[in-house]
Amino acid sequence: METALAVAPAVLVRDVNGTPVPDVDVAFEVISDAGSLTESNPVTNNDGVARVGSWTLGPSPGTNMLTAAVTGLPPVTFTATAFGSAASVALQAGDDQTATVGTAVAVDPAVLVRDANGTPVPDVDVAFEVTSGAGSLTEANPVTNSDGIASVR
Repeated sequence: METALAVAPAVLVRDVNGTPVPDVDVAFEVISDAGSLTESNPVTNNDGVARVGSWTLGPSPGTNMLTAAVTGLPPVTFTATAFGSAASVALQAGDDQTATVGTAVAVDPAVLVRDANGTPVPDVDVAFEVTSGAGSLTEANPVTNSDGIASVR
C-alpha cells in the first residue's frame, strides 16, 4: 500500500529583493519512479509559499524526484527515498564464533534485512535472542541502519 509523505513539498517564491510573492503559479511534476501528486499546480499564498496537496512515492524502492517550476526561473528538485518492507533476513556477521566463558565474542552478531527486490531496508526493528547456553546480549533489539544491517553488542 502506498501512502503519501508526511510533509508535502513546498516552495517559497521571492522577488529580487527577497520579498515573498503571492499569486504565482507553480507547476510541480513527478520526474521519476511513477509517484503521484495531488494539487500539483498550486498558487503561492500571501507568504509566497506554494505546496502540493500530497506526494506519494512510486511503488519501487529507490530515489524519487519531483520538480517545482515557475515561469522564468530555474526549477527546484526534491528527492525522497522509497523503501520496501522487510521480506528477508540473513546472517551478515558473527556466525559460528567461540569465546572464553563470560567474555564477549570478537564480532558482533549482525543480520541484513532486505525487501522483496533485494534492497536493504533501514529502520526495521530486529529482536535477537539467546536460544541456548547462558549467554547475554546488550542491545538485543536494534534497528537496522541505512544499509539494512542490525547488530547486537
